[in-house]
Amino acid sequence: HRTPEGCARLCVDDPGCKSFDSGVIGSNQEGDCFLSYDNRNTMTADELSPLSALNYYEKRSAVDINLAEQFFSQVEGCFLDGHDEGGVFRAMSPESCAQLCLHDVCCRSFDAGVVDQDEVCYLSYQTRAD
Repeated sequence: HRTPEGCARLCVDDPGCKSFDSGVIGSNQEGDCFLSYDNRNTMTADELSPLSALNYYEKRSAVDINLAEQFFSQVEGCFLDGHDEGGVFRAMSPESCAQLCLHDVCCRSFDAGVVDQDEVCYLSYQTRAD
């Protein structure tokens, strides 16, 4: 059984997931979570059917939301020293860095900033709590 937030996290962690259905609290489908590789752009109009026991959620495109703010907590003026096992990427905005981290199953945090006038992204498989 999963909450809608838990189901959303599963969808975010799966790069192919485009949408999910989550059981409505208090209904017979409470705790149900159904991930989908389709959304309203890839299915026909009649495939999105009303059902009071389920809520449909669709991933927004990176253009629609700020992923860095949506899925990560920022600690200003700091970086996770010595933990860039996910790679170092140049000419990468914080938003693009967040997208990279979300699509790397091992990534747990990232550092993004400017080094020598170049935007840099460091992916880490740890967090400051580890």
